[in-house]
Amino acid sequence: MKPGRPGSADSPRINNQIRATSLRVIDDQGSNLGVIELEQALALARERGLDLIEIAPTANPPVAKIMDYGKFLYVEEKKRKKGTKTARSEIKEVRIGINTSPHDLELKAKRAIAFLEEGHRIKVELMLRGRAKYLDEQFIRGRVERLLTQISTPFIISEELRKGPRGRHLVIERSSAKKKAAPRPTTNNHAHAGENKQIVSETPEAHRTQEGTAA
Repeated sequence: MKPGRPGSADSPRINNQIRATSLRVIDDQGSNLGVIELEQALALARERGLDLIEIAPTANPPVAKIMDYGKFLYVEEKKRKKGTKTARSEIKEVRIGINTSPHDLELKAKRAIAFLEEGHRIKVELMLRGRAKYLDEQFIRGRVERLLTQISTPFIISEELRKGPRGRHLVIERSSAKKKAAPRPTTNNHAHAGENKQIVSETPEAHRTQEGTAA
């Protein structure tokens, strides 16, 4: 919860708002001063030009810290933002298949964009079943590229394409830099690159038929 102004329901008690008669006090250097009376703790805070902030009111005895209240709010806000970022930066999954339709790819790309905008990492998984697991690696990579090229939010590939129990997967995350291009198949020459492009647009069955004919 974000700390509010002194005296509000969501903020800690400070100085004369503190009701406990004695507290365990931590000074501005982080030293534990032990359990002392409230008036003595207030006097110590005043001597240093700081505030007495009750940071653990339910402890027995309550715990207070001597520090500037403005600095306290700043530190707490940084902790809150860091915690929020950590909570939000989880791995989401977007799954596609060999024959996922262009319309479904567009929807999945939009979902991936939303995840990236929220700060999540994304595991892009290409599901391979049966004989599809033994397709040419360049063809498989091309299937993944079909999705990556539709993601407009800048991203980097934090984990390259690799084999998994259900097919192939890679991990992407948002980047403030220019978007890294989706991985392209390794080709020996331009003719082979054109050949690969034609294969990518075909079904797995047609791909295997073409390979048999070529042989």
